[in-house]
Amino acid sequence: DNGELPVITLAPDLEDRLLHSMLEDGKALALGPVMTQNLIAALNREMERVITNSGIQPVILCHSRLRLPFRRFIERSLPLVSVLSYNEI
Repeated sequence: DNGELPVITLAPDLEDRLLHSMLEDGKALALGPVMTQNLIAALNREMERVITNSGIQPVILCHSRLRLPFRRFIERSLPLVSVLSYNEI
């Protein structure tokens, strides 16, 4: 209504780590099970916090090279969450 879009951004060091974990084809992330579980849990907590505060489901905003592999990474746990790159805003 007010033209604002709630977003969740990734910490620069996390984003860098994810970029370095991309497979050669650039379509998927290769993360260990502990990192995967911790990242999904943190995203769930942050999503709940933003929804509670704003009443609107946020989108995840990340580097353009990370957009597709990150979306694929979260799609099973967070199927309704949109992932956009900074260039798309």
